[in-house]
This record gives sequence, C-alpha cells and structure tokens, in this order.
Amino acid sequence: MKTKTYKNGTITGKSYMKTVGHGFEVGFKFGGKTVFVGNFIHSAEANKWWARMNQDIKTFSTRHPVGNTYPKAWFTTFIKNHLYKDYYQFLDTLFTKYKRDFTREVTRNERKYKQMKKTWTPRERSPFLKAA
Repeated sequence: MKTKTYKNGTITGKSYMKTVGHGFEVGFKFGGKTVFVGNFIHSAEANKWWARMNQDIKTFSTRHPVGNTYPKAWFTTFIKNHLYKDYYQFLDTLFTKYKRDFTREVTRNERKYKQMKKTWTPRERSPFLKAA
C-alpha cells in the first residue's frame, strides 16, 4: 500500500493506492472522509493514475489555498469533482487506446479469416451452423 499526505489549511488529505482482489484501488481521503476512489485492473495503469492524481492534488492545493473559515463541505465537494473530472479524462485516453488496438486486431482477424475461408470445402463450413 502506498500513501501520501497533504495539508491544505487545517484539513489533512491522504491519497492511497492498494491492492484489492485481483485489481488496484487508488483513492483520496480529505478530512477523514473518502472523497475519491478509482479502480484498475492493471498495475501499470494504476501507477500512472497514482502519479497523475498526486500531481493534480499538489497543483489543486497550490491554486486553491484555503483559510481558517472556509466551508469544509463545499471544498470537499470541489476537490471531489475535480479529481473525478481528471480521472474520467485519464480513462478516456486509455479507452481510446484500447478501442484502437482491438479495432486493429479485429480487422487483422477478418482479413485472415477471409484468406483461410478460400481453402475450406463446403462440407467443412456447415457443422457450426447445425450446432444451433
């Protein structure tokens, strides 16, 4: 489990990354309250998000310092919305990559199928249809 602690005004925030089942959970607690949780299957992606999230928290704390009398509930919602916005932007880049990879592989497989189909005899094609 990895953790990192941040201080903004009188409230302390803590980011963490831990294994959960076969995957990874990356989250952020602010003032003892869990504000953000992201789940990943691959450790490489979880580590990339961990680094990006911690950089985002540093930048956010620098841009939005708080005083002693700030509304804690509102600020908690503010940082939560900011982290989720960045999280979904990060996932969009991953999903775009996966879509591109799988589209390319399906195209390759269809091309190979059409090539192999030319050598099959008619009798070999039908058993799959009769199984239904």
